[in-house]
Amino acid sequence: MAVGAGPAPVQAVRAFAAQHELDVQALCAACRCGAVPSPCVSLCTLDSGKERCRGCGRTVAEISGWSAMTTAERCAVRLRLRPGAR
Repeated sequence: MAVGAGPAPVQAVRAFAAQHELDVQALCAACRCGAVPSPCVSLCTLDSGKERCRGCGRTVAEISGWSAMTTAERCAVRLRLRPGAR
């Protein structure tokens, strides 16, 4: 499927993958469909600097802004949180 094909969220994910030179298959199945799930694992505690969640690894700003983020922004956060990506 071409980068511009499909519904807007799917297009955004494909554009994000192309921009970052990623194979779309490297993204999780939900992300490939445009439904970027929250990385929350319900183990919410902040690190000693009160900057990052120990459970999911997101910053306080990423947690509070998740619902307002674009699909591409959510993809970027999830990609950064992948094992070995930090």
